[in-house]
Amino acid sequence: MKLEPPMTLSRPSAAASARARGGAKVEVLSPLAGEATRRLHGEGPRYVAAAPVRLDIMGGVSEYCGALVLGMTAEDHVCAAAQKRNDGKISLSLPHVPGESNGRLDWEIAAVELHHQASHSTGESGDGAKQGKSGVIRRCVLGALVEGLRANVLPAFQGGMALAAASTLGDLTTAGGEAALTVATLVSAAAALNRTPTPEDGVSVCRKVRKAWLGRLTGAADPIVSSSGERFSLIGIRSDAGAVDEIVPLPDGLQIAGVDLGSVCAETEIRFGRVRTAAFMGRLLIDRIIQHDELRNIDWDGHLSGIRVSDFVSHFRDRLPTKIMGADFLEKFGETGDPLTTIDPSETYKIRSRTEHHIYEHARSLRLSNLISQWNRDVASDDALVEAGELLAASHWSYGQRCGLGCAEADRLVTLIRRHGRTRGIFGAKITSCGCGGTVAVLMRSTDEAADALNEAVNEYSAGAARSARIFSGSRSGALVEGARSL
Repeated sequence: MKLEPPMTLSRPSAAASARARGGAKVEVLSPLAGEATRRLHGEGPRYVAAAPVRLDIMGGVSEYCGALVLGMTAEDHVCAAAQKRNDGKISLSLPHVPGESNGRLDWEIAAVELHHQASHSTGESGDGAKQGKSGVIRRCVLGALVEGLRANVLPAFQGGMALAAASTLGDLTTAGGEAALTVATLVSAAAALNRTPTPEDGVSVCRKVRKAWLGRLTGAADPIVSSSGERFSLIGIRSDAGAVDEIVPLPDGLQIAGVDLGSVCAETEIRFGRVRTAAFMGRLLIDRIIQHDELRNIDWDGHLSGIRVSDFVSHFRDRLPTKIMGADFLEKFGETGDPLTTIDPSETYKIRSRTEHHIYEHARSLRLSNLISQWNRDVASDDALVEAGELLAASHWSYGQRCGLGCAEADRLVTLIRRHGRTRGIFGAKITSCGCGGTVAVLMRSTDEAADALNEAVNEYSAGAARSARIFSGSRSGALVEGARSL
């Protein structure tokens, strides 16, 4: 028996895909739009925006090292609705907050308080995660408004505003939901005030909210995809530039699906932070080696992604310590210069393997993008897709073995996917994003045979797991590509 909800691999026709890539809007209004707007009870137009979450394909964990990050918009999304008020109040209404005692979130403040926060540098910044899921959601919405005002993306709205949101996600605080909620809030609120944010506005505001309001490590990939992603396309992002580097449409007949494992390791943020710290320790040592050896032939821009694999093997790999105590590193070299991490003197850091992963991951992202483009030109041969699958397998292995960001559940699912799909149109699968559970990405044909193989693998996994996995597919445009709608 197949899992519910069943996997949907419906793809637009070639003509529809061409229209979508050419800029014509082919999406229908999200069914969540009605759910969100019904929670607004005032008079006047209601504006709704839908922001998809990102499915990380390759490079996501190496974003802060300047790697090429390949992502795709998912069909899963957040809808935010906005309507001007005339009573000087800002309100938010959500139908359900999983895990919270009251189950729903209704929140209201005076507009003058919001403008006061926008005029001060601190506002309500801090670690919103400590306030539970409702605290995170409230800070995403409030932060979007305050940071939008600070950046002059939103004009003053002393009269107030009513906001409501709905989501296809079971939990808005996971799987990129925070970025999607922030982007959707900004776009719908701006539309209600007769403004249209730029893609740069959306990324800037979202990163400020994530860093200052939620106290999390920040990146550009999630907000870029949520605001500017195109349907059924790989979006290549260079995080050092904070902008889209390339868009590679997926050819008809090829699909990238996701499988939500239903759980994430409780120590994900801690483990991810250690990997980041170790990578910046490696970066500092590589910089010292380049200066000491006067390696003028190394095109070094300060990002690990700038180091070619061959140069890493020749000049740096064997000179990086396999592991070192934080106290010893601090005594010899000092802090890394990364403003978002601090070396723990009592922690042991595996510098060589963590540094190595990011250099190889960037190379894999570049190659994967080229292979998808190559198959676009020559669909008669599967050689490019077979190699692409091998890249996914290498990335999955490196997550676990080089970074310590793997998990037994993801390993088991990837093994089952390979077993069921090897000869049925599935080319590869890998753990994604920060690892430690979460989501597995699957490269496969858009055929019933491949879909059946994936369903069989996921059903077998779920039969022996504490939580059932969920298959999701499809893709929708980013909030700024689709635009806000007036209802």
